[in-house]
Amino acid sequence: MSKENSAAKVLYHLKQDILKGFFAAGHKLKMSALKERYNVGVSPLREALSQLVVMQLVQVQDQRGYRVCPVTQSELIDIYDTRAQIESLCVAQAIERGDGAWEAGIVAAAYQLQSNADLLKADGDLQAWEELHQQF
Repeated sequence: MSKENSAAKVLYHLKQDILKGFFAAGHKLKMSALKERYNVGVSPLREALSQLVVMQLVQVQDQRGYRVCPVTQSELIDIYDTRAQIESLCVAQAIERGDGAWEAGIVAAAYQLQSNADLLKADGDLQAWEELHQQF
């Protein structure tokens, strides 16, 4: 397996573990434990971790490694409020500008999202659900 494929695979699984809460906010991510969990070397791990830093899911601590980004309740409220305002504006514009084909696509995407609600369960594939949600 190439280095790029290993990093992409680790990125996917580590991101899922963070989003699902396997690694809680503030959790120190030790290279030795990550190497064992994902069965990869240091290089793919560092690449995946650097991408998670860009996504603001992981933070680098000088000379101390990586840690899952902490999050406060007020930060979450700000994120949800901002997202709700932006999405409301987007939906209003889409409805105003959409045609019959667009509406049919929305109905199909909503059906797919509803049909795959089980992806939100604890053992579900959050990435797959996120992709369906994004299509909707």
